[in-house]
Amino acid sequence: MAEPRPGLRDVPPYQAPQFDVPVRLNTNECPYALPQGFVEDFAAALRTIEFNRYPDREAVRLRDAIAAYAEQPRERVWPANGSNEIIQQVLLAYGGPGRRCVLFTPTYVLHAHLAWMTHTEVASVDTPEPFAIGDEQVREAKDAGAAIAFVCSPNNPTGNVQRVEVVEELARSTDALVIVDEAYVEFGGVSAARLVEATPNVVVVRTFS
Repeated sequence: MAEPRPGLRDVPPYQAPQFDVPVRLNTNECPYALPQGFVEDFAAALRTIEFNRYPDREAVRLRDAIAAYAEQPRERVWPANGSNEIIQQVLLAYGGPGRRCVLFTPTYVLHAHLAWMTHTEVASVDTPEPFAIGDEQVREAKDAGAAIAFVCSPNNPTGNVQRVEVVEELARSTDALVIVDEAYVEFGGVSAARLVEATPNVVVVRTFS
C-alpha cells in the first residue's frame, strides 16, 4: 500500500469553524446576499464563455481589473485560486529544505501549515499584547536569518493592524522576502501595497473570500 510522506498523518487539517450565525468574520464572508443585478450580469457573462477552450493563460482582463482596484500596474498582479495558493507557491520558490520563515505569533495558523508542507523551517517571534510588531521583533526576525517573513495585517486572530513603517523597516533591514497577508484589509487599516514599487522584497497578498 502506498504511504504518504512521514509525519503527514500526524498533521491536523486546517478547518475554519463554520458557525450557524448571521455574520462570519472568521471566514471573511459578506453577511449580505449578492445584489440581484450582479447575479444577473454574472449569469449573462457565463453564457458567453467558450468552455471548450482554455482561458487566457495571462488572465489579462482579470489582472487589469484587479490592478485598477489595487492601484497597481498589471505586471505586479499575480492571480490564483485564493491567497493560500499564492502563499504556498511563494514558499515553494523562496522556502524549502534548509530555509526558514519567520512568524510573528500569535498569527494565522495556516502560514505554519504551509511552511511545513513545503519543508520550510519555522521560527516564531513572540509578539505580546497589544500584538504590535516593534523594534525588538524586527531585530529577532533579522537574527533568525530567515528567507521569508510573514506579516499578517490585520492580524488573524488578534484583529490589529501592523504599521506600514514597521513592514518597511523589516524589509529594509533583512534579506527576507516579506509577505504581507492583507486578507482582511477591507475591514480596516492601511495597505502596504505602496511599498512594493520601491521595496522589491515586499509581497502583498489579498483575497476575494
